[in-house]
Amino acid sequence: MARGEHSPACARRWREQAGSEQWTPWRTAQAIHGCCGVSLLKAHRLARGWSARQAVQELEEMCLRQDLGEARANIDLLNAWENKRARPRPQTIDLLARLYRANAVRLGLAGDYCDDESEARVVVLSGGEGRQPYRAEERREGDGG
Repeated sequence: MARGEHSPACARRWREQAGSEQWTPWRTAQAIHGCCGVSLLKAHRLARGWSARQAVQELEEMCLRQDLGEARANIDLLNAWENKRARPRPQTIDLLARLYRANAVRLGLAGDYCDDESEARVVVLSGGEGRQPYRAEERREGDGG
């Protein structure tokens, strides 16, 4: 756990809420990222409830199943990428995007410089103090509130 991050129990509570409210993995990752102080890449892993070891194993198995070549990842590298101490190679970014069913922007590994606002959404977080339930409200970017 990096400095300033919430404990794994916080991400677990978000996963439980996501399951009961049938959130998408992306929405769950956004909630974890916004609340727990982790990178988007790490939030995707936590949204699935995977340890770093499990994520590397899932990546290796996916590469084998889909004949994508060697993953060239390990726990140390994954931790470095998740904590922004290193950056994965472009080929690895593609593999991570496949693994998490996201794109490089949603993994926090690329910028989005589009100026179209048609599908821009943000998740606003509240609650979570003590044992209070978390509340996530989805809004279009630019909406007041």
